[in-house]
Amino acid sequence: MNVFNVHVNRSPVNGMVKKIAYKEGSFFNASLDKASEKNERNSLIIETQDNVQISSGSNSWINS
Repeated sequence: MNVFNVHVNRSPVNGMVKKIAYKEGSFFNASLDKASEKNERNSLIIETQDNVQISSGSNSWINS
């Protein structure tokens, strides 16, 4: 994958997006180990009808 080859992630869950957290970063090749920590990314918190919160991505920075 490269900077021009993007993909879509789907979450098969009903709910409301409560927070979107953007993490600024680099554009390392996805095959490199450091890419998952250094590349830019988004994380979501989705709340279900039962008030269960589901997060995608790294929880270490989503609350900042």
